[in-house]
Amino acid sequence: MKELYMPNERADLKGQEAIVTGGSGAIGRAIVDALSHAGARATSFDVTDPGEKREWVRCDMRDADSVAAAVQSFYSKAGHLDLVIHAAGISHDSVIWKMAVAEWDDVQAVNLRGAFLLLQQSIPLLRQRQGG
Repeated sequence: MKELYMPNERADLKGQEAIVTGGSGAIGRAIVDALSHAGARATSFDVTDPGEKREWVRCDMRDADSVAAAVQSFYSKAGHLDLVIHAAGISHDSVIWKMAVAEWDDVQAVNLRGAFLLLQQSIPLLRQRQGG
């Protein structure tokens, strides 16, 4: 696999716990791998297993109960939360005048509502350790 560009000074994130949404996609996987390389334990929140023995919690970012359960599951295992990265996102390859309203709603539900739901659940945990 091609090495990602990393600055000369690498971050030391040893002992930090991170949530990365969309960790089965290319961008999310790269973020998970970079955080892990820097010493953090990065857990993917996604509907699809990211594979290659990466930490994973099944989570549908469109569903408030799924996000709450995933954050709670993560926290009960990790014991704390230091970093949250919302990399989950979808798009429908369509021009807007041909896109169905349901497709637009799905994009908004994952990309925007998902970020809101994640932060709503995560911020109280991040504040416990002055993280974020």
